[in-house]
Amino acid sequence: MKKIKKSIIGFLLVLILPLFALFCVNTPMFSLRHNSTMTAYAAAEDDLIFTLKSDDTYSVGARSKKSLGDVIIPSSYKDKSVTEIGYAAFSGCSATSITIPKSITEFASRAFEMSSRPNDVFYEGDLAGWCSIKAAVGRNYTGTPIKSNLYINGELVTDIVIPETITQIGVDAASFSYCRSLKTVTISNSVTEIGYNAFRGCVNLKTVTISSSVVSLYDYAFLDCYALETIIYTGTSAQWAEVSKGEKSIPSS
Repeated sequence: MKKIKKSIIGFLLVLILPLFALFCVNTPMFSLRHNSTMTAYAAAEDDLIFTLKSDDTYSVGARSKKSLGDVIIPSSYKDKSVTEIGYAAFSGCSATSITIPKSITEFASRAFEMSSRPNDVFYEGDLAGWCSIKAAVGRNYTGTPIKSNLYINGELVTDIVIPETITQIGVDAASFSYCRSLKTVTISNSVTEIGYNAFRGCVNLKTVTISSSVVSLYDYAFLDCYALETIIYTGTSAQWAEVSKGEKSIPSS
């Protein structure tokens, strides 16, 4: 009787073990994409949703509200350009970094109302391209995803000279608010307006040179720039007095 039982058990094991092995081979231990340390989740194209716009380009956003880790936005999808980060695109999400291709021309309203903004933002275009991205900016809304560091074309933004092709900074466009890596800024003589929150929260910004071409400083333009020691204005005292200055636009106001 014992021999029969052992034979039956052995027979069942012969049948079951190969099936179990086959299941283990074809079923991954982790269903989420991850890096080699298996600690940081990396968002892939499957985590993004693309919406075709009337101009035959795509808008992009997160497929669901969750922790996305490192977000890399592609410059194209189905052979068409990705040009917009859409309305409330990453609302309720968190990320450790986000890579934005130079094909992006617009940050829609509420695009970055995230539960936790990324520490690192990588923009693959140049400085003029960043300043030219259309963004929903307001007195109480910055419109950009920056929390700490901004990299433009692979380089950490520390000392910048605004290109002479730019006429406004942060006026319905991307700004540098909360860019902790920023230390010095030179505003070129093509710029006429510095918008809401344009450099707000740049806590390591020490020196700003403002051209006499600037006629308006919007509310909170340099609010919470705690390290700001020097503001150089290239015009006369009379010209500076004529510049429209919004609420708390500079530390001394």
